[in-house]
Amino acid sequence: MIGQWDRNMDVLLVFIGLFSAIQTAFIIEFYKRLRPDTASVSASLLADIALSLRCQNNATMCTLSRQTLPSTIGFQPTLAVRWTNLLWFTSLTISLTVLTIALLAKQWAFAYETEGTGPLRVHACMRQFRLNGVTDWHMPAAIDSLPLLR
Repeated sequence: MIGQWDRNMDVLLVFIGLFSAIQTAFIIEFYKRLRPDTASVSASLLADIALSLRCQNNATMCTLSRQTLPSTIGFQPTLAVRWTNLLWFTSLTISLTVLTIALLAKQWAFAYETEGTGPLRVHACMRQFRLNGVTDWHMPAAIDSLPLLR
């Protein structure tokens, strides 16, 4: 039973690690949508400067063809962008929580299977204490539900 849990945790840890790495790449790209696009503002400012330099002699033509500049003041991302980012970050948080629980379960399995030093009676009492903890804390159900969370 413990050996099977240990092998399952290995597979789960690899899967969560790869999933979190890919998910982080998506988060990095989508997080940019929460801020205004400074490249378009810079391009508009450069176009305005070029227009001003070209039209120094003819002021009426310059005022008529002057473009409206996109403003970064008061920028608000759309509701869909905010919700999508919230869901991405929530998913990453759940993945990292499952990863932490899986690591703790793996450490517990290692401690359970490791032979202790000292008298055999003390080792048997510790092993029984840990087995009681397995049943009291419903470890089989908890470990079996970890892949469902991810």
